[in-house]
Formats: sequence, structure tokens, C-alpha cells
Amino acid sequence: MFAKEKKEIRFRAIMEIMGRPAEFLTETLNKTIDTLEKEEKMKVLNKQIYEPKELEERKDLFTLFAEVEVSAVGLDSLFGFIVKYAPSNIEIIDTSEISLPVNEVNMILNGFVEKVHKMEYLDKALRMENAMLKNKLGSMTPEEIKQLDLQKDEMLRKQIESEQKAKKGTPKKKSKK
Repeated sequence: MFAKEKKEIRFRAIMEIMGRPAEFLTETLNKTIDTLEKEEKMKVLNKQIYEPKELEERKDLFTLFAEVEVSAVGLDSLFGFIVKYAPSNIEIIDTSEISLPVNEVNMILNGFVEKVHKMEYLDKALRMENAMLKNKLGSMTPEEIKQLDLQKDEMLRKQIESEQKAKKGTPKKKSKK
């Protein structure tokens, strides 16, 4: 038996990113929060984006974080937020208790497990691909690497030419007066 009405859960989360340049971090975090604001079962109640800070250990890297207060419909939405946005910290701030039928808890947990398995699969696949590419690159002679680089440049040149031809071939719209 599923709960007839999912309860609203208010939580505070810290979203953090690191990289360079500082402007890119600000743009990226703003886009992430814009995406969060469009989520169907979540509502951003408050947000505070802080200024990027240069790392003391590495002067070429910056860190930036935001604190968001969110209202989510149901525990499954909260888990979805955690998986999709990977906050560095999360705290439930307004729900005195969470009680769910066992069937609903099982459904939420299995959905979470499925997402974790997909991430694990992607991680393994990318690691294998990376190892194969390193192996292939390690066995190539400098001349083969140069040839590969030339092929890449030729492909890019052809793509640019194709795009330019497509632009020239596109009929211009006549303006109505």
C-alpha cells in the first residue's frame, strides 16, 4: 500500500564546484541552479551563491559554492536531488517525521540502487576505454601520432567547409514590409 499523499520535505543543501577560470564556475553553478528551479517536484525557496575563492594550495584553481533551500515532494524527490546534483552536504530542515509503507521504501531504494548501478557501469566503461586508448597511444610511433593529428585536422577542416556551404546554400528570408 503506497502513501496516498507524499509529504513535502524541506532541506538545505550545499552545492560546490572546483575548477578554472572563476567566471566559468559562476556561470556553471548558476546554470545548475536554473535547472534545479525547473524541476517538477522541487521548488527552490532560497539560494545564496558565494564568490569564487582561489585555493591556497593551488593558485590556478578556484572553488565556488552555493547554499540552496529546497522543498521536495516526497522522499523519492530528495533521493533524486542527491543523485542528480551531488551536493557536498544536505540537511532536512522541516519535516518532523518521515513514515512510509515498506513497499514505497523498497521502491525508492531500488530506484536509488538502479541509479548507482548505472553510474558504476559508466565509470567502469570509461575506465576501460581510457585504458585502451592509453595502451593504443603508448604503442604508436611519433609518426603515427603525427598522422593521427593530421587526420583530425583534415576532418575539422571538412566539417567547417561543410557548415560554411550549408550557410551559403540556406535561402535568406525576405522581410515583409
